[in-house]
Amino acid sequence: MNLVVDIGNSSVKAALFDGACLLSRQRLEGPFADVLVRYCAGHVIDACAYCIVGADKPVYHTVLQGIAPRVLRVTGATPTPLVSLYRTPHTLGADRLAAVVGAASLYAQGALLVVDAGTCITYDYVDERRRYLGGSISPGLGIRLRALHDQTAALPLVSAAGERPEVGYDTETAIRCGVLGGMEYEVAGTIAAWQTKHPQGTVCLTGGNAYRLAQGLHVQRHDCLVEIGLNYLLLHDTAATEASAHGAL
Repeated sequence: MNLVVDIGNSSVKAALFDGACLLSRQRLEGPFADVLVRYCAGHVIDACAYCIVGADKPVYHTVLQGIAPRVLRVTGATPTPLVSLYRTPHTLGADRLAAVVGAASLYAQGALLVVDAGTCITYDYVDERRRYLGGSISPGLGIRLRALHDQTAALPLVSAAGERPEVGYDTETAIRCGVLGGMEYEVAGTIAAWQTKHPQGTVCLTGGNAYRLAQGLHVQRHDCLVEIGLNYLLLHDTAATEASAHGAL
């Protein structure tokens, strides 16, 4: 059984896989070691893959080594079945790479656009030749709301939750209309432009704010795309390791 852990900007998510089959998925709340041990209780973990946004913290690797005999830390430079054209793999977010690999594992043919609406909104592209081309990064919902407050003298910090009329009738609703509407138009416009060039391609939408954006869009929504990709990278690494060991015999 495989364990995968996505250590993101806003939350930590873990999932268990039997081969390629997703068994369970959970957002972890509380001390990392304690909640992870409880989550894995009763399961025999053969291997683990994890990714971490930002600076590495060795404590995570140490905790995972106590759970699984083999631990793979996924980075932007981790080998994948895709040909990567990204020029600076050492700066590529591992979660972006995992989401792309996850989408490619689910849709084996055709071009792909992967949209991850989390702390940031990322757009990543795979062409018909299964080459990862790179993508773009823009501010996510929370960042947009905080920026209006932090970068102005008088605008309040507004929650995304709340009334959203067609036209904002006060400052709070005006901010909510502007931020949510702008994000929706950005995502919908990016997808529409790509689909014009790739009418047979597949758009995959994931991330914590995906539910806000999926309405009315011709997309495939997958809430656990990063976890699927991490597991696929672990399976790919396992197969490569076993092939190398067999060839050395």
